[in-house]
Amino acid sequence: MMNRKTKLIIAFIGLINVNYTKLNAQQIAGKWQNTNKNRVIQIVENDGNIEGILIQSRHENDSIGRLIITKCSEHNGRYNGLINSFDGTLQRRAKIKYNANEPDSLYIIIPRMLIFNVKLKWERSSNE
Repeated sequence: MMNRKTKLIIAFIGLINVNYTKLNAQQIAGKWQNTNKNRVIQIVENDGNIEGILIQSRHENDSIGRLIITKCSEHNGRYNGLINSFDGTLQRRAKIKYNANEPDSLYIIIPRMLIFNVKLKWERSSNE
């Protein structure tokens, strides 16, 4: 028999999971601005995988056309893949989450250490 506290925890986890809908390429395809709004990344579907390509930047050292998100595929309703730094020197595992209640927001979660994840919020570009 579950006690009241356990039931509340399970209900809370269920509410969190309901907020994030199952992703599909149509929901996240398009142009997205990074957190600082100084770069635009085009997200496309390519042979069942999602890729993010840098298409616009205010930084002269950035390479337009660089793959920022690679090897990204759907697992259990969320996308997991690799995110590359804009200068191409780092590559990290990342998760992409899309919330249907915030259709113009995309969350990129990069695990670091054990519990200190980095959560980036990208916004849909108005240049769509």
